[in-house]
Amino acid sequence: KAWQVVDKDGKVRIGAVTLADGSASVIWMDKDGNLRIGAGTFANGDAGLKWVDKDGKLRIQAMTNADGSAGVMWNDKNEKARIAAGTNADEGATVVWNDKNEKVRIAAGTNADGSAGVVWNDKNDKVRIAASTSADGTVVLPTSDLKPK
Repeated sequence: KAWQVVDKDGKVRIGAVTLADGSASVIWMDKDGNLRIGAGTFANGDAGLKWVDKDGKLRIQAMTNADGSAGVMWNDKNEKARIAAGTNADEGATVVWNDKNEKVRIAAGTNADGSAGVVWNDKNDKVRIAASTSADGTVVLPTSDLKPK
């Protein structure tokens, strides 16, 4: 089954569909007929939402997964992933910041056991600084191979 909402000029602005497998989606189009927002639920239990800019580039997407994980990703104007944040099925959580080449530059996370850490990478993906705490609160001393200037 499907339905559409059209504007005064007969252009589709909103569309919705359900599929035999149980999936369903809704899309929103701009005045020029370009996809701008899409949302869906899938037969496997996942659900997602995406936002597309005026140039058709995927800029933000959010997802919840059947396994209990969830996340959001922000892309730059070239559709390169720049920030991603999520929760894992085991109740850990991570935030990652990438450079314009999608290399991880900073990552921070917590684990279900209570441990947490942060790493800073150089542009070649080499860990330059790392710091963490264990589940019992013990600080793992920051490490770095950088020399002070």
